[in-house]
Amino acid sequence: MDDVCHKVTENPDATPVQIQSSVNLTKLRQCCNWSKVEKAAASVSDKRWISNGKTRMKQKNEPYGHYFEAVAHFQVHDGYAKLIIY
Repeated sequence: MDDVCHKVTENPDATPVQIQSSVNLTKLRQCCNWSKVEKAAASVSDKRWISNGKTRMKQKNEPYGHYFEAVAHFQVHDGYAKLIIY
């Protein structure tokens, strides 16, 4: 899980397949023994799990959504925003 979180933090736009490949290649480049490489590959074999992890991290980092800053900016600079946004 730590490897996946690290890869998602590095590149939040990466697809689950890209994250899988990146984790596996990183383990191979670190010259880990084969059992560690197999363990890493097994831990990232479920693409749905990676996708759900990305969603959880995104919700944790942006609890109000991607456009919260735009809404806050709009609310500050527009006098009628109180009628639209509450």
